[in-house]
Amino acid sequence: MKILTKEDCLNRFVEYINHLLNIPRIEIKETLKAIKARLEFNGYITEKDFDTLWSFLKRDTNKTKNTILKEYQSIIYTDTKHTVSLESFMGD
Repeated sequence: MKILTKEDCLNRFVEYINHLLNIPRIEIKETLKAIKARLEFNGYITEKDFDTLWSFLKRDTNKTKNTILKEYQSIIYTDTKHTVSLESFMGD
């Protein structure tokens, strides 16, 4: 497992959301557009946004939810008081 940089995470998630938006049978395109806009504007998505994407990620990847959460931790905002960012932990 490789923890990705924030820029890599942003690019990969935007590309993935664009991929989903191009699939005609996807019914939650407006929700995906909103998630993409939040990601591009704020630089992160919420756990709720991730849970929405998880149903597609589960289908399209062989990784576990925890693995993806760890790899993309720099852009997935968790509303937990005990969360420590990698930057804080490393002293940056």
